[in-house]
Amino acid sequence: MYSGKASEGLRDVVLAVASAAKQHLDEARSLASRLPRAAGSVMLPSLACEAYLKALEQADFDPFSPRLQRRPGQAAELWHVLRVKWHLLRGTF
Repeated sequence: MYSGKASEGLRDVVLAVASAAKQHLDEARSLASRLPRAAGSVMLPSLACEAYLKALEQADFDPFSPRLQRRPGQAAELWHVLRVKWHLLRGTF
């Protein structure tokens, strides 16, 4: 695992890709209302994608940041499961 700092050029590229991913995620969510309720589960991975994009932003778009490399603890995993179930019940993503 590389533990160095990302160069400014790499951060710019990661920022551009993350911005495009966020726009894509927003567009997919805007189209989700057209899906039948039973098919809403295909949108569940968007919750993990959104969480990673937020963590990447907090790490100042440094893909080598140690906070992006470690696994979340049990409490964070439980929170994620509860969040997924909540959105599944409400039909929101």
